[in-house]
Amino acid sequence: EEHPITTSEILKRLDSLGISAERKSIYRDIELLSDFGILDIKKDGAGGKGVRVLSRDFELAELKMLVDAVQSSRFISKKQCTALIKKISSLASIYEEKQLSRSVYIYDRPDEKSSNVLYLIDSLHSAISENSSITFRYSEMMPSKKKTYKREGGQYEVSPFSLIWQEEKYYLVAYDHQNDDIRHYRVDRMDDIELTNEARKGKEKFDEISLVKYCSTVFEMFRGEEHIIKFRANNNLASAVFDRFGYGLRVEEYDGYFEFYAPVEVSVRFFGWVFGFDGALKILSPENVVEQYRKQLEKASI
Repeated sequence: EEHPITTSEILKRLDSLGISAERKSIYRDIELLSDFGILDIKKDGAGGKGVRVLSRDFELAELKMLVDAVQSSRFISKKQCTALIKKISSLASIYEEKQLSRSVYIYDRPDEKSSNVLYLIDSLHSAISENSSITFRYSEMMPSKKKTYKREGGQYEVSPFSLIWQEEKYYLVAYDHQNDDIRHYRVDRMDDIELTNEARKGKEKFDEISLVKYCSTVFEMFRGEEHIIKFRANNNLASAVFDRFGYGLRVEEYDGYFEFYAPVEVSVRFFGWVFGFDGALKILSPENVVEQYRKQLEKASI
């Protein structure tokens, strides 16, 4: 939009590419592109500076947001991150592309050999669209930084239903055939994914859950027993509370604090979240959860 080009300049550029054109044909082409919505073009009037493209498929602010999303996805390797950002930048003008490249900062990335999450995600989407259950091996990292497999390296067999992106990680929500329950799995810890070509099971169980509620009640994707917890929080924690439990939360306001109820799957990570507010957030009930929290604090002390 800020770099107009005159008809004479267009003719010169076409000529440099070996394309012969005349002024009238350029006018007709521009009108056709504009009339059919191919380009949002403005022709400046007499004495103006030529023609300008006013908008593109993506605005610069939207591309910056996409670049930020890629940069914050720590499961993507540095090489993949750089390649993706380059592709996103190609959607901008040559002038805007420079602004995007200047803002790129990539850090703390997995190496190329361990970073295959993008391809795993593609396999999982294929399984979901083809209504196929899958098998895989599930790993965890040891203090030696070596990978070991759960179930002594045995295979998991699950029916995949949804992928969610939470806390900078991708998770698969699936029906676990062995445990007859809905479980979630870190995608970057899944290896040797294979489609069984057998129809998925557990759709009734999956339909019973709400993914929005699932993500808000399970802290850092650590499962636990669900309880309805009564909390007391200082007023300055309102934003953090709504970020965690959503704006549909009903609260009772008092002088300097508020109280609310929320469903939570109680886990060590949940207690860590509460502790992180340095006493400004308290668990009021049920009593057995309060007692669990006290015992957890005792475990953490020397």
